[in-house]
Amino acid sequence: AAAIPLVEQAEKALDVLDKKDFQELKALAKPPGGVDLVCEAAMHLQAGYDENIELDKKGGVKDPTWKGAQKMMNNPEKFLQNLKGFKGYIDDGKVPQQNVERARKI
Repeated sequence: AAAIPLVEQAEKALDVLDKKDFQELKALAKPPGGVDLVCEAAMHLQAGYDENIELDKKGGVKDPTWKGAQKMMNNPEKFLQNLKGFKGYIDDGKVPQQNVERARKI
């Protein structure tokens, strides 16, 4: 129950983003500090959900670097749709615990 306000804030934040924002972001050779970490956490959480995130044999993110994040955002419109649809994936209990643990370590 304590996480509900955070989820609502995240949903509102997604409402102000559009595909142009992600086109601009993925075009950066080096992202501003912290952006790479947020993208890395997103990759870990969405491993197995977003087909643009390449997985290793253990189901983890194969390339958690900025290059991997750029690949995740390859189709900015699809990436934004994935972010907006991810809450349903969470609500359905489909996010593996290992994904959450890997994201928490960042």
